Amino acid sequence: MTIRLKRTSELILAIPYVITLTIIAFTWNRILTTDYFATVKHQIGLAAVVINLPLYFFRYKLAFLLTGLILFFATFNLLALFLQIETVSYFMNIAGTELSTPSVQPKSLLLLTLYLILCLAFRSSLFIRIQ
Repeated sequence: MTIRLKRTSELILAIPYVITLTIIAFTWNRILTTDYFATVKHQIGLAAVVINLPLYFFRYKLAFLLTGLILFFATFNLLALFLQIETVSYFMNIAGTELSTPSVQPKSLLLLTLYLILCLAFRSSLFIRIQ
C-alpha cells in the first residue's frame, strides 16, 4: 500500500514539470517554425528543462527540487519558459530615491505557486523511505 501511495504522489508532484515541459515544447515549436528569435533566457530554460527530464526517471527527489529551482529562476526573470517574456515590477520613491522590486514573470509565478502548493500537500510522502 505504501508503494502505491508513493507512486501516486510522485505522479501528482510531477504535474508542474509536465506543464513546464509542455510550455517549453510549445515555445520552441513556435521559435523554430515562425520568425520568433530565441533569447539567451529561452536557451537556458530549454537546457534546464531537458537536463531535468532524465532525472525524473533516475533521481526523482533531485528532479523535483530542480523543477522548483527552474520555476524560481523563471519567476525572477533569469530564464524564460514562455514565448513572450512579460515582467512586472513595482517602483516606489522613498526620500527622493527610487526603489524597485525585482522583475517577476507572472505566469511563472503561477506555476511556482502550484509547485509550492503540491510540495506542501505531499511533503511527507516525498521523503518517506520504503523499508
